[in-house]
Amino acid sequence: MNINQTHSYNHNLEEVFALFANPGFMEQKYSALGARNFKAKSVKLENTELLVDTRREVPVSEDTPSVIKRFVGEWNRTRQKEQWQKQNDGWHCQFKVDISGVPARIQGTMHLRPTENGCENEVSINVSSSIPLIGETLSRFIGENIDDLAQKEYKVILKHLESVTA
Repeated sequence: MNINQTHSYNHNLEEVFALFANPGFMEQKYSALGARNFKAKSVKLENTELLVDTRREVPVSEDTPSVIKRFVGEWNRTRQKEQWQKQNDGWHCQFKVDISGVPARIQGTMHLRPTENGCENEVSINVSSSIPLIGETLSRFIGENIDDLAQKEYKVILKHLESVTA
């Protein structure tokens, strides 16, 4: 399943990018999204590169299809790795998300770039699973949840930016 979203901000690129490199904000953001036990294992910003490696536990949706319940618990341990590179047109990111014990592959890209009114982040995510018979159901379920979470994450970032400029 492919997910594509564009998140527009009325703040400059540097302000928004600073949040992606801020472990304290990451913890606040994921907590607001219902995650627990957040840990920034590594956040390294050097000139034109940002490397982020985080862990958290995310709750499983109550509407989990029964065929998928055997792969998930009430909470799933998640590891997210991001590699950001600064280029002439903004920051580009490749990321990967691993959900412990869940046979699915989640990877994607982000492109944070300046616009006339601030900046925007183009997010593309691909979710796949090679499990026979139920892989498509699993990918669709995870993808729909990620699509919803990405929208909620965008709203948390917008709310934070509004609060610091108010």
